[in-house]
Amino acid sequence: KARLGEAGGVPEECILGGGLARADVADGDICAFSVPLRFGKTTKRVLLASFHGDTAGLASTPVVNAVRKHAADSDLRVVMGLDANTHTLEDPAGKTKFVGSFLKDLEDGPEPVKHSWEGKPSDWITTFNARSYLQPQLNKAVKYEERLVSKSTDRNPKDYILFSASAFEVASPAKKDNTGGCFFEEGIDLPTLTFPSDHAIVASSLRLRASP
Repeated sequence: KARLGEAGGVPEECILGGGLARADVADGDICAFSVPLRFGKTTKRVLLASFHGDTAGLASTPVVNAVRKHAADSDLRVVMGLDANTHTLEDPAGKTKFVGSFLKDLEDGPEPVKHSWEGKPSDWITTFNARSYLQPQLNKAVKYEERLVSKSTDRNPKDYILFSASAFEVASPAKKDNTGGCFFEEGIDLPTLTFPSDHAIVASSLRLRASP
């Protein structure tokens, strides 16, 4: 709230187009607003967006592209948080979104965007859950001792903070939290009795680039 720039007007909802009719997107999956934000003595309008992706992650690229196109058409810069549902392993049949393919998509088209992670995708794992035998689909159940290696375990780099490369840079890289205590504990299943989400929290700081 302290960053809302009063001189820039009020937040306005953005109506996205750009191919979303063909994407697997339901009402409420996307929120996008043009928001006046104060950076020091400067106020700039930024397109703030969030998206909850489909299980396979196939809607993530179309949605990001629609946000980028709207931003380019409206002379806005993007900051976006999303559960992209990208997967570590590439499916030869293309039934799930491979993380490498998603990262390449971010560089193409209007208003290129970057993410705030550093390192490699195996460091960005934000989910860790596997079905037990206390559910009816026993073919999807995973033995406790096989959780780390089973292909049926959802242990993937799914969550991102994206931003317009032309306007922002990373001040502090993305960090994960699966405890609610501002730290990440490796090897614990999500959710837990004290952390109700099946995705880790991702937090990062961005800095407005200096004008050339």
